[in-house]
Amino acid sequence: MFYDNSQEGLFWKWFYDNDKLIYNFEDDTERIFDLISNEINKINPHLTFEIGPIEEDGKRDFVISADGIIDAFPAVKTLFGLAPYLKNWNFIKFRPRRNIHSISYGGKSVSEPDIFYKLYSVKDKVGIQLFINGYNKDEHEIYSSIGYLLLDDALGEYDVETKVSFVEFHDINSTDFNGARSISELSIHFDSCFKNPLDNSPHF
Repeated sequence: MFYDNSQEGLFWKWFYDNDKLIYNFEDDTERIFDLISNEINKINPHLTFEIGPIEEDGKRDFVISADGIIDAFPAVKTLFGLAPYLKNWNFIKFRPRRNIHSISYGGKSVSEPDIFYKLYSVKDKVGIQLFINGYNKDEHEIYSSIGYLLLDDALGEYDVETKVSFVEFHDINSTDFNGARSISELSIHFDSCFKNPLDNSPHF
């Protein structure tokens, strides 16, 4: 298998040479993840990755992510574009959309029934208000991290960074809550905003 001497090519050569080790990462997760991080960060220090469970066809997903940093998006695209075919792997660029169940972070746990949203028209993008049960300003950093993880799950990393103008965080007791929808509706509602030109209404 041919690889050039670019950093991307060297990464894929290393991945190919260590295919079995990476595939069976549960044998020594921390060490193997450190090895992968060390190699992928040689390309761009913002690049990160996720490895999915073994699927019915025997393959795992290997997700290449910019960790939400848009300046690293070209690095994701370049690395993905040079990915080889390996029978045990599905290579994916950017964190994909997933079903929202629950997210735990910073000692807090938030599940789908705890989250609501409203969308706003902002030129050719969409602004989002997230209403999270339990949110408070003193723990804004924790809840905002949870919120962005939820948005990545609902919309995918690429759309969050390229189609979202702003994200605001509120408690469900906010005076803005009236008209908010369940987070379970977000992906379909969000996509519908881009099927037709956005109007000048304050929210959808």
